[in-house]
Amino acid sequence: LHDALPIWSIAGSPKGVAGFADGPAASALFDRPVGVAVGTDGTMYVADSLNHRIRTIKNGVVRTLAGNGTVGKADGRGSAASFILPKGIAIDAAGVLYVADFGLGIRTIDGNANVATSRYPTTYGQVYAVAARGRGPQLIVEYTDNEGIHIISRGVHRGLPVGTARAPYSENNVVGDAFGIAVVDADSALITDLWTHAVRYVNFADPPFRIAPFTRTLAGAKRDGALVIGGYRDGGTDDSLMKSPYGIAYTASGHILVA
Repeated sequence: LHDALPIWSIAGSPKGVAGFADGPAASALFDRPVGVAVGTDGTMYVADSLNHRIRTIKNGVVRTLAGNGTVGKADGRGSAASFILPKGIAIDAAGVLYVADFGLGIRTIDGNANVATSRYPTTYGQVYAVAARGRGPQLIVEYTDNEGIHIISRGVHRGLPVGTARAPYSENNVVGDAFGIAVVDADSALITDLWTHAVRYVNFADPPFRIAPFTRTLAGAKRDGALVIGGYRDGGTDDSLMKSPYGIAYTASGHILVA
């Protein structure tokens, strides 16, 4: 990647004014937009958290895809549906959207804007982020909640709970406060770990070949002999520092991008 990339506003208030307004991107308003996903046609889907809506950005116009601004659990089409606090959003190869609706669980939105609450298991519905890849039998959905991380692949759910150890800084199978997540494959994920200010690779158990999960720290976290955990420092895996990493994406070229 280049050392410096241009940054520009796609939509919303250039002065950081919160609110709700559809229409031309330059005059549209959002209220704490958290998750973003991009479809194959270039449409951007936004989890507009405090507006309790899912918005789209296409051809310079912002529209509401689903939600009506009220806090609720209703399934239905478009404005008939309601959300509690949509945080993360992802899109699979079939164009189905997955929304991490904090307080309820994983919601899906099909191509006709029909919202449904999935049966993916969560603890009290406190989901933070979601990622998806593939379609049909090859579909992989991964998400994080207040208990750990989850993978749905091959039609099977596997969960890895947050570890009870207080110092998961070395190479081990302990997951801290997992927040952002990105799909690597059907058995592994990349996560941002708010607990230890780290980015981790997590590989799930796959008996009988792997009887236990393991993680590998890719950036950040506390190292042996280090005085600090979080901070800002570029460098290699062993000496880089991060501070409360949230969002994460894994590109087709193998780059890992972290907010």
